[in-house]
Amino acid sequence: MVDPMKRRELLRLSVVWPLMIKTENGKARGETRNITGEGFFLYCSERLREGVVYPVVIKLPEKLVEMKGKVTWSNL
Repeated sequence: MVDPMKRRELLRLSVVWPLMIKTENGKARGETRNITGEGFFLYCSERLREGVVYPVVIKLPEKLVEMKGKVTWSNL
């Protein structure tokens, strides 16, 4: 985990890729807004709970990438 004071110093790449998140209420659509070596910022119209690990599928231009991600900050 990156020190909070260093978090803003990470290289950020602005990319918008569609994604699907499996939540307690079913599937939610969203998109990435930027990525770093430590994680990514995403936009999703459904509230995601901090501390919860969600399965995520990101649609890259040439393939689908499946992963799990823990929500560390949420602002809906």
